[in-house]
Amino acid sequence: MIAGMGIDIIEIERIKGVFEKRGEKFIKRVYTEDELKYCHTFAEPFTHLAARFSAKEAYYKAVGFGVISFHEIEVYNLPTGKPEIRLHGETLARWESIGSPRIHVSLSHNRLMATAVVVLEGERLNGGNGT
Repeated sequence: MIAGMGIDIIEIERIKGVFEKRGEKFIKRVYTEDELKYCHTFAEPFTHLAARFSAKEAYYKAVGFGVISFHEIEVYNLPTGKPEIRLHGETLARWESIGSPRIHVSLSHNRLMATAVVVLEGERLNGGNGT
């Protein structure tokens, strides 16, 4: 059963612009060290940073309640390249309190835009959307 779904799209230049304006403060507040390391292995790191930001927004929309911190939502890739979401801290505790449905995430991007879809699979969310 689908317990929640979220989608987000963002202009890559918007993430680049926020970084240029706010610098490390923005980056450290939103991304984990592992996300930053991964994205900086590419010639165009902002493409991958934007996709991860979009996934965090899509997760927020899928659960339907306030997220403690985007930094606590980590997007990583399996060895096969498939993206996954790992939660930390208060966000993980809140996730466990609503029944921990399975998280599916898909990312895509082109030269200009990055997008993500998050689908939550499981029972109704306890205390999130659908209650």
